[in-house]
Amino acid sequence: DVGCNREEWKLEGAIAVDPAIEGCPYDAMNLPDNLDFVFNSHVAEHLVDWVGAFDYWHSRLKKGGIIFCYLPDTNNQVYWRPANNRKHLHYMNPEIIKAYFDDRQAMFGNEVVWKNVFVTGHDLNSSFYAIAEKC
Repeated sequence: DVGCNREEWKLEGAIAVDPAIEGCPYDAMNLPDNLDFVFNSHVAEHLVDWVGAFDYWHSRLKKGGIIFCYLPDTNNQVYWRPANNRKHLHYMNPEIIKAYFDDRQAMFGNEVVWKNVFVTGHDLNSSFYAIAEKC
């Protein structure tokens, strides 16, 4: 659970991944290997290099592992744009994230690196989610 903020807030059965937790040995760019899933909620927009993080998370997932990202839709919520919320470093929307997953195939010589990619539109919280499975 990347960015869970507190040990007690992590998903049941997950490893807490957040430098805000005292003594936590993990952060977004330092995870154990062979993971079943990487879950993150409203984290990528805070990372200096979210693309590098997603690529790194892919490398830490086992074959068939799942990435689940819950993200703010800056098309739908003006406050979440970096100019208005200085903690956010990036614009996020379903089109950008879908393009990331699609572009990974082209970057790796048409080798399929993600499958079963699903990206929603915004919900009542002006957020959306993306799920993909590592090939």
